[in-house]
Amino acid sequence: MPDWFEYQFLANGAWWGEARCLAADFHRNDDGSYVASTPGSPIIFRCIALGPGWFIHADGGGQLYTYRLVDLGVPPE
Repeated sequence: MPDWFEYQFLANGAWWGEARCLAADFHRNDDGSYVASTPGSPIIFRCIALGPGWFIHADGGGQLYTYRLVDLGVPPE
């Protein structure tokens, strides 16, 4: 996971930005998922398959989504 990144989802053949995140805000759960520990809505990455530059995420209801993490370089201060 890049130190500072935008996570994007794939919809209708286009990538859409969802949130800008710091890797330091995430912790790894025993099941291998990653959860952001910041205020607001939780962000959870539950990777069930990897592709070149993207991964498949399964939400709590079993729905599948394609995500990617775009490295934004140096984190803001």
